[in-house]
Amino acid sequence: MSFGEVAGYMGYNGADIPSPVNNLIIKSIDDAANYCDIQGGILVCNDIIPDHAKKSIHIAEYELNIKGRLFNEIKDSEKIALFLCTAGSDISNHSKRLMDKKDMLEGYILDIIGSVVVERAMDQIQEQFGNEMKASGYRITNRYSPGYCGWKTNEQFKLFNILPRDFCGVRLTESALMIPIKSISGIIGIGLHVEYQEYHCELCDAVNCIYRDKK
Repeated sequence: MSFGEVAGYMGYNGADIPSPVNNLIIKSIDDAANYCDIQGGILVCNDIIPDHAKKSIHIAEYELNIKGRLFNEIKDSEKIALFLCTAGSDISNHSKRLMDKKDMLEGYILDIIGSVVVERAMDQIQEQFGNEMKASGYRITNRYSPGYCGWKTNEQFKLFNILPRDFCGVRLTESALMIPIKSISGIIGIGLHVEYQEYHCELCDAVNCIYRDKK
């Protein structure tokens, strides 16, 4: 995670960052190290059945209703990896405390940093996992999460039912919100003939994603 990355997700580029914001980003990046408790892991499911007619994937007794465009990204998978990664609760709690004290900008910056931290942590896990699969003769797809690419958020419950209980210390609320909030989950396809595709925003209909059109 870099200064430029955080600033970019806030809508700034280079020289147009005002001094107060500039300094707060630097401070918040330093502070974030004290509030992150990163945990992450991957569970590989070997027995899967793709349903090309329904555009879904069966894992054990669960059917992941992935649907159209996303299904096309993973339809050639022979295995599916379920992933979960979190930055922990403290960074969100501290962000909220700052906002409660009317330090809205600093709280907002820390909230953005929490989102970036968990994505970058998962990037590293995914890269290591990809290398392990490559050594075994397999390829992997990119990672995809419920709530994106037309995959309904409540499908999250199926993932959590397949994952071990309290995996990485993350739980779901009744509305499928992950606690800690700065957490991500989803699937990665594994196979001899799958392809890793960089994210392209036309695949996804999440218009409010902070990563939309970011390079």
